[in-house]
Amino acid sequence: MKQTAMVFVVLSIFGLIGCGGSELLIQPKYSNTIIKENKITTSSVKISSVIDRRNADAHTIGSAKVGMFNKTVPYKISIPLSDFVKTVIDSTIQRKDSSIIPAVVYVDTFEVGEKYSLFSENGIMKTVMYWGVPVSPDSMMYITTRFDDIVSSGVDVTDQLEPLIYKGIVDCAKQCTDKLHSMNIQLYAASPDSLSSFVTQSAPADIAKKAVEAVDPGSKPKIYNDIGVAYSEGDRITTGVRIFYNTLSQKDSSKMMYGFGYNLEVLKITNTSAGIEGSMITFGGNLMLRALLNDAKVSPYVGGSLTLTFGSESIDYGTHKESSFYFGPFVRESIGLSFNKKFYVEIGAFQVKLFGSKMLPDDVGFTAGVSFGI
Repeated sequence: MKQTAMVFVVLSIFGLIGCGGSELLIQPKYSNTIIKENKITTSSVKISSVIDRRNADAHTIGSAKVGMFNKTVPYKISIPLSDFVKTVIDSTIQRKDSSIIPAVVYVDTFEVGEKYSLFSENGIMKTVMYWGVPVSPDSMMYITTRFDDIVSSGVDVTDQLEPLIYKGIVDCAKQCTDKLHSMNIQLYAASPDSLSSFVTQSAPADIAKKAVEAVDPGSKPKIYNDIGVAYSEGDRITTGVRIFYNTLSQKDSSKMMYGFGYNLEVLKITNTSAGIEGSMITFGGNLMLRALLNDAKVSPYVGGSLTLTFGSESIDYGTHKESSFYFGPFVRESIGLSFNKKFYVEIGAFQVKLFGSKMLPDDVGFTAGVSFGI
């Protein structure tokens, strides 16, 4: 009887947390805070229709990971994507007058998903939309809008995907209206029905060739992650081994890579002046900078990092022990080689100042390391 009860409990637990469902379905929430707080005022533009140009099911917009074992399932919305996008845009754009410039939106890309990094789960959203507005009775102007963003969570990022979707659509609408305003061109107040001929005649490839970019694609940074190991040696640090993880961003038009990272370092220390020998384990966060010297796949670079290190130490004097908390900066300067931003090798110098530490109050020395893109 007890065995039967135990089996029932186990099956019940797996029934609750199990492998998740066969899909993740969301119901649109047009009163979402992102839509409410990012209203766009325009004089006349109104969406006549949204055309889904993707080669995908009208309700499927990506994938998500659900359940205890992070099973990958389709991420769907309860209505067709074209209707969803149109209603979000209509809920965002507010017209100042009754004149109407009809616009058609072509959804070329719309992707939602999840991926893992070393310390977090990341939710991603990518979309490309072409906006067509009439400039004469027989011609259209097309504007390309793009959105590509990531949200992170230390536990489960799935719940953050839906707000990211609203953010992407709203951002594309703002890109389009901002571009129209900056171009200051005269649009044609056509009837919405007159756009039907343009919709049927316009091939996706032709639209992409004609469209002007709302925002320079090179202005959005690319994200690079790397993990590595480094060796350090100084006057007091006889041996130091550091494991680190970095997240750096870089714009296409820039040679600068900047970001943050994490360190775990094991130090073997001989402090002759204080008569102390021992070891120390430190943990800290980095502010990182790498300046590539050219655009080649193999490029030299100069770099630097500032790490706020902290921890506790315990010193045994024989007659008594002393424990204390320490913190302070680790500054590193380096020169190195980047191999297609997938492999890095570098050498350099370090300086450290730890407040509250008798074992390692300060030191200078050299460091060398390698890291791999992930």
